[in-house]
Amino acid sequence: DAPGSYLSGIECDGATYHRSATARDRDMLREHVLRGLGWEILRIWSTDWWVDPTGTVDRVCKQLDELLIVSRAKRAVEVEKAVAEALAREAIERAMAENASDTKPTPKQAEVRAVQAVQTPAAAEDVPAEAYAQRVSVQGVDQPPLKWLYLECDPSSAVESCDPDAFFDKAYDERLQAMVAHVVAEEGPVLDLVLARRISRVHGWQRTGSRIQERVEVVARRGYKTSEESVGTFYWPVALEPGSEVAFRSAGPEAQRSMDEVCMEELVALADHVVDPTATDDENLVVMARELGILRLRVSSRGRLEDALRRFRSAATPPAET
Repeated sequence: DAPGSYLSGIECDGATYHRSATARDRDMLREHVLRGLGWEILRIWSTDWWVDPTGTVDRVCKQLDELLIVSRAKRAVEVEKAVAEALAREAIERAMAENASDTKPTPKQAEVRAVQAVQTPAAAEDVPAEAYAQRVSVQGVDQPPLKWLYLECDPSSAVESCDPDAFFDKAYDERLQAMVAHVVAEEGPVLDLVLARRISRVHGWQRTGSRIQERVEVVARRGYKTSEESVGTFYWPVALEPGSEVAFRSAGPEAQRSMDEVCMEELVALADHVVDPTATDDENLVVMARELGILRLRVSSRGRLEDALRRFRSAATPPAET
């Protein structure tokens, strides 16, 4: 259902388990840490396996089936939420366009009309089925842009065919350049690892080795400006200067995106979108993490979000009068 994601982890106690007095404590601590990071953990004890291997497998399969039902229901809710948000943004844009020739509506009026449009069956039918996949924003309102959707692209759509055997040949540069251009234009600013991964997958490779990544980077650096961060190099679309303002893009229904794959400028835009001036820093960081799909913040992740929050506040604070 979700390639690249794991439904559960299964821990098994090994031969050395009973030889250590603190092994059980370590197991419980490890399970606690993994659950805190969002994992679902199942356990198979060696004694259960020895006494009744078939029954143990049946029990674990039943638990996995139950987890799968919960996971599917959760993803279905997330898809519905993403589609509803996209429809609402589309309705806002349409409502404002319809009134552009008359008086310019206030943001609140546009919002009310958009809700009415979404609630009206006839209006809902006018919204294309792929509306959730569009980057939608409100035009003509003096507000920061609303969230866009981040969608994974298919580099192979930019070329007639992919040839893994010719990947490292000089003659293959033109096709690689076309694929790189497609990914950067659709997903940029895009992390170097993500760019290499997209191109690696369409060539049938499930792992992106250093040679593949270096090959892609050599081609990418010829045509695109970059920004360097602790998590890697980000390639920027031609129309954008590295470090310029960008909108935060929430991961679409089919997309998978870790926080390390989001550039700092986009994290600052996220802060601009969700930060509550009356809330504490910790509360705002939690809200930002939730928008990124992070249930529990790691130290490294928290550091980047704190940096983004500081930059947002620094940009939002007017300079002192002299």
